[in-house]
Amino acid sequence: LVRIEDPSGLFTADVMDFWRPNYRDTALVDGHESIGAYLQAVEGSWKDYTEQGGRSLEEFAAFCYHQPFTKMAYKAHRHLLNYCGHDTDQDDIDRAIGHTTAYNRVIGNSYTASVYLGLAALLDQAEDLTGRPLAFLSYGSGSVAEFFAGTVVAGYRERLRTDANRRAIERRTEVDHARYRELHEWRFPADGGEHATPEQTTGPFRLAGISGHQRIYQAR
Repeated sequence: LVRIEDPSGLFTADVMDFWRPNYRDTALVDGHESIGAYLQAVEGSWKDYTEQGGRSLEEFAAFCYHQPFTKMAYKAHRHLLNYCGHDTDQDDIDRAIGHTTAYNRVIGNSYTASVYLGLAALLDQAEDLTGRPLAFLSYGSGSVAEFFAGTVVAGYRERLRTDANRRAIERRTEVDHARYRELHEWRFPADGGEHATPEQTTGPFRLAGISGHQRIYQAR
């Protein structure tokens, strides 16, 4: 679909915005600190990318950002435009990232996958992008980021999974708050025995259970 190019721009910083101490089952998060760390990483990784001889901002047909929530992609692009001395016209921002937020807006945070879910949404919806360069910003709290580019290859439309992507979204089953809490709070027993999980997901692979402290996966 896309031919990834050299160079890439890297950035990292020691930021305590999202972390899980060993004595906790759940993570701790500082939301305001996390947003600031993300924007700092956008700026830093872009700076390194340009210093490595990367493309200019104007060359890119679209930008695929890590999306913990879709508004963050808009914040990131606006910040990048400001940093580069460009106007932050909303129509220009929408053209640059609007298509990339479609699937993330529906399913919510997919963590590491969100930048590539943005790519899938872009390729499924946009006009022919053959030969056009795309920008990618991959990010993880803590924090580390990479800015890189890729060019859409000829024939990519023949390899898209647009119908399958949309069917996967449409076949989701909504759960109410009580069911969500039940799923979120459920834990495997820690006795090392054999414990099966019910068949309740629709993907090609499922976590079928645990045995001897090892996860057992099953293909459908």
